[in-house]
Amino acid sequence: MSKSFHPDQEFSRRMLMAGVGGGVVWAGLVARLFQLQILEGKKYDQLANENHIKLELAPPQRGRILDRFGKPLASHRRAGRVTVIPEQLKDPAATIAAIGNYIDLSETQVQRFWKISAGRVSAARRSCPSSSPTSCPTKISPA
Repeated sequence: MSKSFHPDQEFSRRMLMAGVGGGVVWAGLVARLFQLQILEGKKYDQLANENHIKLELAPPQRGRILDRFGKPLASHRRAGRVTVIPEQLKDPAATIAAIGNYIDLSETQVQRFWKISAGRVSAARRSCPSSSPTSCPTKISPA
């Protein structure tokens, strides 16, 4: 029995081991963060920029939906939407012509656009204060 038990020494040794273990874990985390941010930061920045928009055509996961007469209610075709705010256009006629280059616009669709845009502008003109005519939209008409 040459060694005697001292609880204070045992506690301080355990605290020292726990402190060293925590320090090693903390140093490992800091080293990993340094590696990711400083050493490999440009690589992950490029990957993040490439990941902003990912266009992927996914076929619908359903069959054809028909009404009781056999006419399709939901079909497998591409559908898209073009939204134009007439008040924000500088040259509406040129914009409609440019859109017509990308999609097929029938004459009725173009006329419907002019009818809707004329109604919006006239409603906006009625709501404009007469003291600030520069903030009111101008009349849009087809070219």
